Amino acid sequence: NDIPPNREVLDGGNAGLLVPVGAWELLRAAMTRVAGEPELARSLGRAALDRARTRYSIDAVADQYIALYERLLQRASRLSSA
Repeated sequence: NDIPPNREVLDGGNAGLLVPVGAWELLRAAMTRVAGEPELARSLGRAALDRARTRYSIDAVADQYIALYERLLQRASRLSSA
């Protein structure tokens, strides 16, 4: 479904098809399309795998946490010296 978390995970639709919530006919059409177009399925699968590796692997998530902690420490340091 086309909701914010899915848009983020699927890179705005580049790594998977998004359909409006409750649009059952559009969902059916999207699923039929992917099932009937092997190259589209492969392309979306490759994009999804690449997105998962670059954004959601343990290393990528750890790097995001480290960057967050560093920003928080810098902010705390600026506030304590003010």
